[in-house]
Amino acid sequence: MKLEVNASLQVLFMAALIAAASSWLLDAVKSSISESPKALQPHYPDYYVKNFSLTMTDKTGILSRRLDGAYMVHYEDDDTSELDRPVLTTYKVDKPNWRIDALTGWVGPDAQLIRLRGDVVMKRYGDSSDAHIGKSNNDLQIKTPALMVFPDTDYAQTDERVVITENSTTIEGIGMTADLKEKRLRLLAQVKGTYAPRN
Repeated sequence: MKLEVNASLQVLFMAALIAAASSWLLDAVKSSISESPKALQPHYPDYYVKNFSLTMTDKTGILSRRLDGAYMVHYEDDDTSELDRPVLTTYKVDKPNWRIDALTGWVGPDAQLIRLRGDVVMKRYGDSSDAHIGKSNNDLQIKTPALMVFPDTDYAQTDERVVITENSTTIEGIGMTADLKEKRLRLLAQVKGTYAPRN
């Protein structure tokens, strides 16, 4: 009789264990099914534009940024965009304006981050009209293969090789941080420079 009771307890224990495992498995399957539409959403473009020009203003309505390009395609699933021949221009009252050209670009959600690649060229300009037409008044130029730009904070950075030229001075280095608002540049490693006096 004692053996039969122990066997019955073992059966009940195994049944309870199987029921608990089945309940957990059912919850996991339901969770997977509910999340699968989002996870499996295809990365297809929902629209594209050619020869575009987008302008952004600050809270007071003053022009702060302008993004031009030959082609832009937007993806709905992650709210990102890919750019061809992008030109990003920043405008600041009583501060130097910057124009950044590249071969390709990528814009993150809400335009919080812009990645530029391929012959990236940054130029500093004296006023907005010069920046728009690509004419420089003070000849400050920065070249690098890739650049990350954070538009809301007017900050840019790269881990790639950087060449800075201003008039007859050339400075090279690896890695750079740039405060575009305050015109503050910092090269991070292997910095060297040359200076050729003007005649």
